[in-house]
Amino acid sequence: MMINQTILQEFILIGFSVYPQVQICLFVVFLCLYMVTLAGNLTIMGLTWADRYPHT
Repeated sequence: MMINQTILQEFILIGFSVYPQVQICLFVVFLCLYMVTLAGNLTIMGLTWADRYPHT
């Protein structure tokens, strides 16, 4: 059985660096999605902490 002898010399990640407008737009979109998700999770945690009845 032969073993793979390939050695990776370089790894290039090509994304939206060519289109800075798209990069900024996607950053804003994902930041907003993250903030909405975080706010929703914190709301659920706060509600379950404030009122223990829904736990059952």
